Amino acid sequence: MNRPTIRHRPFSLRHAKAIHAGRIQIDLSADLRRRIWSTLQDRNEPIYYSEPDNPGWINNSSILEEAEATLGRLLGLDEYDENGRRQPHDLHLLLTRGEASAVFDLLEITFAYADPGARPELQLALNDSFVDFACPWRLSDGMIFRMDSQFLETEVLERATDLLGAPELGGAQAEFLTARDKLTDGSTRDAITYAAHSVESTAKAMLGTNSGVATDLFRQLGAAGFLDDLPASKRAVLTKALNAVGLLRNELGGHGQGASVIDLPRPYGELAVHLAAAINHFLVTQLLRKTPAPEPEPEIATTPRSTSRPYDINDDIPF
Repeated sequence: MNRPTIRHRPFSLRHAKAIHAGRIQIDLSADLRRRIWSTLQDRNEPIYYSEPDNPGWINNSSILEEAEATLGRLLGLDEYDENGRRQPHDLHLLLTRGEASAVFDLLEITFAYADPGARPELQLALNDSFVDFACPWRLSDGMIFRMDSQFLETEVLERATDLLGAPELGGAQAEFLTARDKLTDGSTRDAITYAAHSVESTAKAMLGTNSGVATDLFRQLGAAGFLDDLPASKRAVLTKALNAVGLLRNELGGHGQGASVIDLPRPYGELAVHLAAAINHFLVTQLLRKTPAPEPEPEIATTPRSTSRPYDINDDIPF
């Protein structure tokens, strides 16, 4: 296989303006940094690849080796000697003494290089580290976010992110993750806007359409049977509730409010993102309820083993 490559815009680049302006403050204790380093070392799996110009030669690498090279390239930190050889960076020094934002960059890049099957355990191990050392940051779907409420994070935000992972909901998931990212960045208006977009995209995916305004989409959900577990007389109330994030977007989101523009504190962005998470969670749950389970694969008939010689499995008698 060819050398693995990833496309990722790490934490410090996504939030460069907010970090520079002091809107993002990160405190990683020395003990937490050592715990993170030990966790990464413990889960540093080998990577084997061949270069296109020499497919017969197998190169031995690892997750951290690939992450180190990618980190230096993405952040523009690479330096070269007089022979043109890139000088590797000391990841242990970066983890234990470097900028906290660079530590987050490394965690996101490492997650991207990890085998998909190993990512949940890696994420859990890193988040356990944050919890044990009372650090209000979490890794979610490969991105670092600030966590303000344990309940909301684990029971609403994380579940919504997971449920939006189906291929047909990829657009809604991307918008929801962007809303969370904008909230971390301190961009409250953008967080509200993307939160509303994610809810509308979920509704569109459920209906199999690419167009429609929010109010009409939620009415169509009722007509399509997604609210048929509720009495018909109560469905109109629910369609209004589903548009809650859209109302916040119309009144508070965006930047074209002219003389009426107001400075929005972070809690209003949190409200929109948390509402979007809860509504997306509800919508996807209704979608799953209406989606029939796949038919089980038919069992292949096998010829039963002959029982004429009961000791065929092991003819060695232990005496």
